[in-house]
Amino acid sequence: MPFLSPSTGSSDGLVESFLHDMDALDHNALKPNTSKVTPLPKKRKQATHPSQNNPETKKKKQPSWLKRKQELELLRQQTQAMETRVVYLQMKKTSPSDNSHFFNLQKEKTSALVEKQRCILAQNENMQLRSKFMRQYEALQLAMATGEYQLKELQRVLSGTLRVELGTLRACRTHVFDMMERRLDARFHKLDPVSGRWHHVTREGGCCVMRKYSVDGGTTSGICQARSQLCLYPDGDHETSQTKSNSVRDVVISSYSQLVKSRHQFVQNALFDTIRS
Repeated sequence: MPFLSPSTGSSDGLVESFLHDMDALDHNALKPNTSKVTPLPKKRKQATHPSQNNPETKKKKQPSWLKRKQELELLRQQTQAMETRVVYLQMKKTSPSDNSHFFNLQKEKTSALVEKQRCILAQNENMQLRSKFMRQYEALQLAMATGEYQLKELQRVLSGTLRVELGTLRACRTHVFDMMERRLDARFHKLDPVSGRWHHVTREGGCCVMRKYSVDGGTTSGICQARSQLCLYPDGDHETSQTKSNSVRDVVISSYSQLVKSRHQFVQNALFDTIRS
């Protein structure tokens, strides 16, 4: 207990030394009377002299040191009882406000410990989240670097391919256009007689004429019209009839390309129309 006297160990030492001294005195008292006796034992003998002849008193007589030891034990018990009383009074003297303050302090300490544990857990969680964020950030940086590298490689390949294709087109453009122009010139040279005037003599002495007609401004309309001419040869002298038959049908062709593609069918139709007329 915090209110006990701190001199308990020293008092035990004093008791032991006192008992040792008492034993020495008793031992000296039991020795024969060959030396000088101290005044204290004489007084004891004088005090106990009247009762020497009584055997009952001799039996009940106790050593002085044992009596003193019992007295010391009694004093020790009384001292402990008094110390216990002092502690009780001090506890009783303590006000309830102090107890409530003590309980509040304990409660605050408990709350502080709980908050400290929560803070430690939060710090650990923050460290885990920070490490996870760093891993994700590094992965993102790696993905972005890989994407940029792939994009640059793709741009390089595409630019190289486009440059090759453009170079090829530039190299062969003139050649291709020249070849197409030569083919068109050859085709127009072949079609020039047909587009100008085309005569076909039939068995009856007639012929089929194809002409191209111009519109206002001198441009060619691309429209061809078929006409029939009837040639008569009586007695060696021939006369040519320039009159247009009313039953002659005009054939209109939208373009020279279509005329070239269907020239055989056009000629056959014109011949059949001429024969019917």
